Amino acid sequence: MTCDHPDEGMYFHKCKDGQELTGPGIHALVIGMSNYSRADEPDKSAGQPDKSDDRRGKRRASKVKPIFPDIPGAASGAVRFAQYLESGFGSPHSIPLHTVRLLLSPVDDESIWLPDRGRWELAEYWNVYDALEDWAAECDTNAGNLAILYIAGHGAVTGAGTQNIFLGEANRIQDRYLASINVETIQELMKFYRAISNLYIFDCCAKDDNPEIPDYTGSPGMTIPAHETMTADVTRKKSIEGKRAYWTRINAARVGTSTPALGAKDGTLLSWALLPLLMSAGEMVDSRFTVTTQKLNAELLPAMSRRRRITIPDEGGPKVTVGENDPLGITCPTPPPEFEISLINDLGADGGTVIFTITDPGTGEQVKRLEVTSSSPPFGLAAGSYKVKAEEFKGNSQRSHSFDVDVLRDLRISYDGAEAK
Repeated sequence: MTCDHPDEGMYFHKCKDGQELTGPGIHALVIGMSNYSRADEPDKSAGQPDKSDDRRGKRRASKVKPIFPDIPGAASGAVRFAQYLESGFGSPHSIPLHTVRLLLSPVDDESIWLPDRGRWELAEYWNVYDALEDWAAECDTNAGNLAILYIAGHGAVTGAGTQNIFLGEANRIQDRYLASINVETIQELMKFYRAISNLYIFDCCAKDDNPEIPDYTGSPGMTIPAHETMTADVTRKKSIEGKRAYWTRINAARVGTSTPALGAKDGTLLSWALLPLLMSAGEMVDSRFTVTTQKLNAELLPAMSRRRRITIPDEGGPKVTVGENDPLGITCPTPPPEFEISLINDLGADGGTVIFTITDPGTGEQVKRLEVTSSSPPFGLAAGSYKVKAEEFKGNSQRSHSFDVDVLRDLRISYDGAEAK
């Protein structure tokens, strides 16, 4: 499709430079809400003829007690995630980035981390409403699309099987849930949309951490439109679900408000831990360095605990949940991280020289060739699978051995004339 995106307010769209959005693409909506202290500000959505309070039942209250404090770090953490999508995210299915929408409600202390003002919108009710609708529509343009939804802010997980993340307006209306994003319903409705892969990241607290959050009122909150093909017997839903490449949710709701930012302004506990893992915590899948859900499940909670030397019980930690089809991976970091490699000639003092040649088995290209008499100075090598050939020269004799190696950490590769280890 051709570009009809606004000149301002989009963090990224590939078609900005005249490129047409054809084929599968990544469509991301990133929302970060730090500022909940604007309870006395007028409701800017009131009085707009095309967006009346009646459409969503959003009613004003003259005096409502604010119950949500500011959570500095939620907006800047969302910014960091948007920057990562633009520069470091690599779909395991080689799907290019098409659009990123970024909505923020920052506190003043986060201003130094914000991108240019023309690249984001305020995370106010009607802006979020429209962004959800536009994001869902673009996710539906191609069956190969990857849909990404990242939301950081105050949240509630209720016994009614719902999860809501609150907007700043929830501090000034009686029914708090009317000014919330119903993420459970969004995930269910997205199963009717064409995007074959879905990645959800919810960086919020649980209801138990704020006793003033009322029980779920039954208000629907904000969702995406019901897909036009929805039917009572959900035939389309079952058909699409069976074809999904993956459905993954990373949810920090069980961590709670005691540890979202810990007084910092440059991100949240989840964003501090998650982004480095998405850029480095990989394993080899089909000879590709890939960050998988299994790896995140194993490493996310310890990484969060290390950040500020706090202890989070296992039952209270973030959860990575996967749909019916277990994904090969969430991302292939771009570029992959580098690890330190040392080559060792272990033939002894009179053993002669060993020439190590490292090649990429996928392309056949030579990556490194080094003559080693005893040991080599360490050098950096990008994570991945490689073929190593060790050629041994002693006097007039020569012999060689080849072997495969997966670079997933710092390595010392030694050759003793019979094998490498």
